[in-house]
Amino acid sequence: MTSRSVMHKTRLFGQSHWVNSIVGFRDIFEMIDQQVTDTAASKVYVDMQRLKHLGRIIKALRVGSSWPSPSMSMSVTQGTLTTSSSSDPHKRYGLPSRQLADELVACYLRSTESLYRILHVPLFQREYDALWTSLNEATTNSPLTKADMAFVVQLKLVLAIGAATHPSHIDLRTRAIHWFHAAQAWIAEPEYKSHLTIQALQIQILLLFAREATGIGGALIWISVGDLLRSAVYMGLHRDPDHLPKRMTVLAAEMRRRIWNTILEVVVSTSLDAGGPVMLSDSDFDTRPPSNCGDEQLDESVLAQSTGSTIQADIQANNKASAETPTTAALTPASQTARPLSEFTSMSVAIALRETLSLRLTVCKVLNDMGPPCTYADALRLDRRFRAAYRNLTRTLQQYTAAATAAAADTSEQAGAPKTIDHYTVALVHLAMRRYLLCLHIPFFGASLHEKTTYAYSRSVVCDTAVRLWQACCPGIVDASVPTADAAEFAANEAKQTSFEQKPGRTLVDPEIVRQALLGAGALRRLSMQASLLVAAEAKFQLIEDDDLGQNGRTPIRQDLMAIIQTALHWSLRGIEAGETNFKGYLLWNLIDKQLDGMRRGMMAAPTASAESRMTLARELVAAAEQAEAECTPIFEAMLARGQQQAHDSALQALALPSGGHVVGYGGAASEITPVETFGPELYNLVRMCRIKDCPCQAIIHTQQQDQQQQQALAAAQLAEHHHNLQSLSMQQPLMPDIQQPLDPMAVEFAADSWDLIMPEAQSLNIGSGEPLSWLFGGETAQGILW
Repeated sequence: MTSRSVMHKTRLFGQSHWVNSIVGFRDIFEMIDQQVTDTAASKVYVDMQRLKHLGRIIKALRVGSSWPSPSMSMSVTQGTLTTSSSSDPHKRYGLPSRQLADELVACYLRSTESLYRILHVPLFQREYDALWTSLNEATTNSPLTKADMAFVVQLKLVLAIGAATHPSHIDLRTRAIHWFHAAQAWIAEPEYKSHLTIQALQIQILLLFAREATGIGGALIWISVGDLLRSAVYMGLHRDPDHLPKRMTVLAAEMRRRIWNTILEVVVSTSLDAGGPVMLSDSDFDTRPPSNCGDEQLDESVLAQSTGSTIQADIQANNKASAETPTTAALTPASQTARPLSEFTSMSVAIALRETLSLRLTVCKVLNDMGPPCTYADALRLDRRFRAAYRNLTRTLQQYTAAATAAAADTSEQAGAPKTIDHYTVALVHLAMRRYLLCLHIPFFGASLHEKTTYAYSRSVVCDTAVRLWQACCPGIVDASVPTADAAEFAANEAKQTSFEQKPGRTLVDPEIVRQALLGAGALRRLSMQASLLVAAEAKFQLIEDDDLGQNGRTPIRQDLMAIIQTALHWSLRGIEAGETNFKGYLLWNLIDKQLDGMRRGMMAAPTASAESRMTLARELVAAAEQAEAECTPIFEAMLARGQQQAHDSALQALALPSGGHVVGYGGAASEITPVETFGPELYNLVRMCRIKDCPCQAIIHTQQQDQQQQQALAAAQLAEHHHNLQSLSMQQPLMPDIQQPLDPMAVEFAADSWDLIMPEAQSLNIGSGEPLSWLFGGETAQGILW
C-alpha cells in the first residue's frame, strides 16, 4: 500500500499528493544513481545544475526588480504618484489596452467565474466601464481615488487569471506575474482592519487563483488558504446571514453565501492538491448554500437604487410593503428572487457542486488527516457513496443543459443571462470530481501488484479514471511543425473535424483546458501529470506480470496506454516551450519511456536478464537523460534571452526613459538606470553564485560591466565639462549684479528665476550649510569667497 505520507525536503505530503504517482519508478533512479553521482564530471549532473540555474534566473527575470518594486508601491498602494509619463492613462497604472483587457476579462468570466462565484458580474462590469471612463478623462495630475485603486487591484488579478486561458497566454505570462505582484503588494499593506471587507476577501480569493494561473508557489497555496479561511470566519461568513444580529441587504447576504461557498471549494480542492489535512468539518459552519439567483435577477430586484460603488451599500427594498412602513421595512427575502433549482442560472453549477461537498470533504479527511488509515472496506463503501453522488451531479448538469436549451428559445429572458452551460465548465466539473475518485483508490494501487485479486477493483478504477482524465485534458499529439503558441488551437480544431465522431475514445477538448492542463501551471497541470504517470505505472505493471508469466514482453501492452505515454512525452516538452522552467517532468518521461522499452526487450526480467543487460539498460537511461537535457538547454537559453530583453524593456517603460537611458527622478535630479534596477538584486545574487562554465547567465555580468563603463565615462565627461565651465568664468566678475541699496532679505523680493540661477551653483559647490543661501544672507558675508 502507498505510504501514509511522503517527506520531501521540508514538506510532508499526504496520500492525495501527485508525488505518490512516481513511487513506482524509483528503481529508475536507483539504476542510474551510481553512474550519475560517482563523478563530478557527469554530464547528466552538470547539465542538470545548469538547467536548474537557468530556470531560477528566468523566474527572477519574470519577477523583475526587487519586490515590491517602487513602481508597485507608488502606483498601487499610494495611488497619488504615477510611475510613467506615458500619454496613455492606463499604462500609468500598469493596465493593458482596453481591447486586451476586454479579452482577458472575458477569459476569466468563462473559466474561473463560471465555476467559482467570486464577483457580482453586472456590478463588476459597471465599475470596469467607469474605470476606463475615468482613465480616459483623467489628466496626468489627477490620480485615481483609494477606492478606485482597490478596484484596479481586483482588475489586475482578473486579468492575470484570464491570461492563463487567452490564446496569447505564453506572451502574457510575464505581464500576469507583474499584475499578481502588484496585487500582492497591495494586500501586504499593514492595514489589517481595512482588509476585513467583502471586497478584500474577493481580492484574497482572486490572489490564490492568480497564483495558480501564474505558477507562483504551486501547492504552497494551501498554506495561504488557511489565512483566507480564518479571515472569513472572523468576519462571520461561516454563520448564515439569517443567524446574524445585523440586518443586511439581500445582495450582501447572497454575496456572503457565495463567497463562503467558494472558500469551502478552495479549502477542499487545495487540501487534495497539496496532500495536506483539510482542517475543516461540517460542524464548523451553518451558512446555507447560495440561492439559485443569477446576477441579473439580483441586479434587477435589489440593485435598482444602488450606486454600484460598493457591495455593502444600503439598498432600499423594491416592494410596496416596505414603502408603506419605512421604519420597519423588511428587505426582500432571497427566496422571492431565487429561481427553481431545475432552472439554469449562473449559480446552478456551484449549487450542484455544493451537494457533493460533504462527501468530498470526507475523502480528503480519509486520505490526509492524522486518523487511522482507511481500510479497504471503508474505501469501497465511500466509493459507492461517491459514485452515487457523482451520478446525481451528472444528471443535474444534463437537466440544466436541457433547461438552458429551452430557455435559449425564450426571448422574454433577461438579456445577457446565461442561456446554456458552457462545455468548458462541464469539463472542469468532471475533472474535479474524477480526481477525488482517483485519489481515493491510489493508496491501494501499488498493493494490487502483489494482491491481484484483493485490490483488483482499485487498480481498474485508477487505470480507467486516469485514462479518462488524460483524455479530458489532452486532444492528442500535435504536429511538431506547429508552433507551441498555436498548439492548443490546432489540437482542438483537429479534434472537431468530421472524423471526430467516427473515432472511438476521442474526447472534445477545449483549447482553454489544453492551455491550463498541458501548457500552463497550477492544479490542472499537476492533475494531468498525475494521471499520465499512473497510466505509465499501469503499463509497467502489465510488463512485470508478463515477465512473471514467462512471456518476456511477447504480450502487447494496451495501445491506448502506450499512446498516452507518447503523448505525455510530447506535451511535457511543449510545456517547457510555453514557459515552464522545471525540466524534470520531461526528463522523467524520457527515462520512463526508455525503461518501458527495455522491459519489452526483456532487459529487466529475472529469467532472461543478466547483470550485463541491466548495466546496458542503465547506460541507455543515462543517454536518454543526456538527450533530454540537451533538448531543453536551447529552449532555456532562448527564454533567458527573451527574459533579459523583456525586463529591460519593462524597466524603460515603467520609468518612461528616453532612448539615451536617462531618467528624471522624483526629486528632479537626473539619474541612470542600472542593470540592478532593471533585473533586480535577486538575479545578480544568482549570477554571482554561478560556477558553471560557459553559462549564458554570464552575459548579464558582461552587460552590467558595459553599462557601468558607459556610466563612468558619461560621469567623467559631465565632470570635465562642469570644471571647464567653472574655469571659463571671469574671476573679476561679481557673483551677483550691483545692488544700489543695502541688501535686506526682508525688503528685497527675488524672482523664482533668480533662485533657479543661483541654487544649482550653490549646490554643486557645496557652499555653506543650513538653509539654502544662508551663506549669502548670513552674518559672515565672506564665507563663500573664503571657501
